[in-house]
Amino acid sequence: PSESSGFPGRRSGEEERRSGRRSGREMGSPLMAAAPEALVLERSGRQERRARAESSSSIPLDRGAGSSSGAPPPLHRNIRFSIAFTFLLYAARGLWQSTVLALYIVQLSGGAKAPIGFVQGAQGIATLAVAGPAGWACDRFGRARVLQAAGVCGLLAVGCTLLAVWLESVLTLGVALGLWGIFSGAHTPALGALIADSAAGGPLARLYVLRQIALQLATAIGPAVVLCVFVVRGNSPGGSDPGQTGGSGGSGEATDGWDETLCAALVVAGAVAQAVPCLM
Repeated sequence: PSESSGFPGRRSGEEERRSGRRSGREMGSPLMAAAPEALVLERSGRQERRARAESSSSIPLDRGAGSSSGAPPPLHRNIRFSIAFTFLLYAARGLWQSTVLALYIVQLSGGAKAPIGFVQGAQGIATLAVAGPAGWACDRFGRARVLQAAGVCGLLAVGCTLLAVWLESVLTLGVALGLWGIFSGAHTPALGALIADSAAGGPLARLYVLRQIALQLATAIGPAVVLCVFVVRGNSPGGSDPGQTGGSGGSGEATDGWDETLCAALVVAGAVAQAVPCLM
């Protein structure tokens, strides 16, 4: 059968729709004229959104990988400086502040233990008082200036510590530990902000983990050195060996162990070693 005789209804409907579209274009119908343009805009919008999603999803992968081989990106110079600064500072600090400092304070005070809390408490109070203003100063004046000011304060703390050992003064040692507290409260927020600024979009977790590893390793170095000194010098923390003095208790002359001279030497060595990161 022919199209005209077999499907009359379908043919007539298609002809009406075609004629309607032609008449709509000829008459300038806005609905019929805008339909093709809307389809084109919608299609281009979908393609643009798809391309934007693909590009945004590929950015973290590229930054995390660092290269096509999967190697991590090279560390920024400021990050390498921060890790080296942390390692040197805490290695020198563990040599005296977390080991022989309390014993040295007792020796300077003639056996009294009360000054330990006051002297070491000065460091913690100073750190707490300075940490907040130091964070504000990092945003106001920049991280570099805060670190420079902290370095100057650290050098003053080194000089005051050496003066306290020379004068054998508990009060001067308390002032020195107060300066060390100011140094710690000033450089800690500035150093953390410097690491975040130098990450350049890379993974911050990896950088902070590296710094924490350096800190923990450095913290263990000082006590390890003091342990070696303890093994070499003997096990008489009071500065006298009852087996060698020939008297009762500790009444004899100090011949071995943790005398005041040895503790002072460790304090001086640790303070001088802390001057190195302060100069960085």
